[in-house]
Amino acid sequence: MQHDATTPILLIIGGLLLLAWNYGWLPERDALIGAAFAFAGVAVLVLDGLNRRTIVVAPLLMAFGLCWYGYFERGWPLRLILPWMMILAGVLMLIARIAPLGKR
Repeated sequence: MQHDATTPILLIIGGLLLLAWNYGWLPERDALIGAAFAFAGVAVLVLDGLNRRTIVVAPLLMAFGLCWYGYFERGWPLRLILPWMMILAGVLMLIARIAPLGKR
């Protein structure tokens, strides 16, 4: 039985970020955290392949990274970020339902 790579990837990236933050290696913390979420989305897609689960999780992680950066570095208001993220999540869930892909 093969398990997905989402949890280990997020744990590794989170641990690396915390370690780098504690050592003072992160000059712009929020930009790097946003990039880490986007990288995690790409990594999930690459490692787990294209299936119904990753077609939702990977783009959401990438969008969350972009929104994190936009909110903390560019001042995007949450009143716009949250509705767009909800719309994206809903569209991705509908695509996953109709896409002829495996469940895992």
